[in-house]
Amino acid sequence: MPVEPPAPDPTSGDPGCEFHKIPAPEPVGLDGLAEKLSSHQIAALQALTAGQSVREAAKSSGVGRTTVHKWLREHPYFRAAFNAWKEELLESGQAKLLKGSDAAIKKLLKSIADGDARSAVALLKGIGMLTAPRPGLTDPAMMSREMELDRRQQSVGLALQQVVHGSSFLTAGPRP
Repeated sequence: MPVEPPAPDPTSGDPGCEFHKIPAPEPVGLDGLAEKLSSHQIAALQALTAGQSVREAAKSSGVGRTTVHKWLREHPYFRAAFNAWKEELLESGQAKLLKGSDAAIKKLLKSIADGDARSAVALLKGIGMLTAPRPGLTDPAMMSREMELDRRQQSVGLALQQVVHGSSFLTAGPRP
């Protein structure tokens, strides 16, 4: 017998409940972002994307550096345009690195085979084999929340096992 999902309840606190969903705004293209910026903001953004520091970008756009910092912190269109530029830069860089990755891997493996301990250690660090595991949460409230979520996941897992193996968890008695 299939298990029916519960009806949506606005008081449940479940972030997946349709009552708690907030519709995402329509994305604004880069052209749409530029339309929302002043000429000073566009000049500052162009200077920043050309590699100038915040101080240099402020000077070249005719505003103070605190103004550029404020735009980066508090102006949604300026910050979104700056982030779009950074994202494009990262994607371009990643594509270039991927293009050269085959040669880099061959060179790394050859240097390790030739006895280069530094390359071997760098590889092990890069794949996380030399990183000590983090100790875990230190906030008791967050730890309690994580433990409750683990308990609920385990409970759901047990219920699913019972359904898969033919018994119904709805008719089973309470668990010890």
